[in-house]
Amino acid sequence: MQIENRYCEECGEQLTANTDHCGHCGTASLDDEELSETDDDWDYASGFQPDRTLGRVFAFLIVLTLVAIIIVMNTPSTGPNRASRSEVAEAERQEPLSEPSKAIACRAAIALLNGRSPSSVEARPLGGDLFHVTHRSPEDNIVWQSRCQHLSRGTLMWAAFDPFRDGAGQGRWRTEDSIQFEMNPDRIQIVIATQGQGSQRRTYNRSEFE
Repeated sequence: MQIENRYCEECGEQLTANTDHCGHCGTASLDDEELSETDDDWDYASGFQPDRTLGRVFAFLIVLTLVAIIIVMNTPSTGPNRASRSEVAEAERQEPLSEPSKAIACRAAIALLNGRSPSSVEARPLGGDLFHVTHRSPEDNIVWQSRCQHLSRGTLMWAAFDPFRDGAGQGRWRTEDSIQFEMNPDRIQIVIATQGQGSQRRTYNRSEFE
């Protein structure tokens, strides 16, 4: 913008061309280029000069808000609508076992007690949580029989059945033996503590019972 007449900003005295100071009060004056840059910031129609600092503050707040949104979206929820891993695992442990899974647990327990392959052990449901378990001894080809009872989720007890093949039927429950198991879709782990013989632990793949 070309300004023909220039005036002192301090006292209003008209300035002569190419002067750096007011001849009346001595105040330094702006040159044409500085006046042009200053004038560009003014809205001459309204007399308003934009506040560039306010614009920078708004831009900073927008960026800060976007960062906060991204952080919230990527933070795992710990509220009541999302259970922790331990809660999920506990829920799975409390879910009732299916009959085939109960049969596998009995087969695994009897296999470990007798040192047999789980694939050679069979379990037949008798109703409720009771199973009749059989396995054939490869040494003498004798079929050995047992009973297996689920006491609670992860706990079994067992009893021999007609061990002398004399029609005596089921023997007493071996309550002195502790049989615990944990099962997932891929594996089952059996822990047996027998009185006077210590404990033994074994993990089987579910495929071994097929």
